[in-house]
Amino acid sequence: MIYEDPQPVVESINRGIVAHAAERERVLPILNHYNPQGSTRYVFGHTSRSTWPTKKSHVNLVVADTDTWEQIAAKTLEKTPAVESYVKNAFLGFHIPYISGGKERTYLPDYLIRLRTPKLRTAHLILEITGFNQDKELKRWVVRERWLPAVNNARNRLGLPPWYFEEIADIEDIKPALSKAIRRIVDEIDAAPDSLVEILDLLASLPDDFYPDGRHDSAAFEQREPFE
Repeated sequence: MIYEDPQPVVESINRGIVAHAAERERVLPILNHYNPQGSTRYVFGHTSRSTWPTKKSHVNLVVADTDTWEQIAAKTLEKTPAVESYVKNAFLGFHIPYISGGKERTYLPDYLIRLRTPKLRTAHLILEITGFNQDKELKRWVVRERWLPAVNNARNRLGLPPWYFEEIADIEDIKPALSKAIRRIVDEIDAAPDSLVEILDLLASLPDDFYPDGRHDSAAFEQREPFE
């Protein structure tokens, strides 16, 4: 069998090899030397598109690419208790690189969400709504098998919370689908044992009167002979 364009075949074989690799911890991110981490504090732009005001987002407006779904998504995120903050990926510069047909391309997710669990732990969620426009399977594979493992393998060194990815194909199902995804993430994170930092933070947060003042017979106790 002869293929006119062998590149898709090569890419498919490569993905299959990587998917069966036993040591996923070898996947590590290549950081931008001058700007290793982005921030919503640098978001600035002009648009002629419709916008929707926000409360939980550091960016004051959601830029709408369509007539309805961005607004529905933002409204749902605003009303979801576990969502601490979120941002529509517009003027943010957040993109995930991938290669298709031998050419470098970029995937821009729809929303970035910060979740807060009942144990006050944090997680970041990449949310894609209504599916991908093109290269669907490839983008999905790159995010789950490349980007997420790389970032999560280095998150302790970078001081980052765990990252997750969720895709919602139908905007009408966003509320139950998002709630289910968040519940799964929250249960996974809070099931982990407390770290030393969390224990120290808990002790530091206790009120001063939580600890007893001392023994009631402290004067008599001080006169006892030490046991050696």
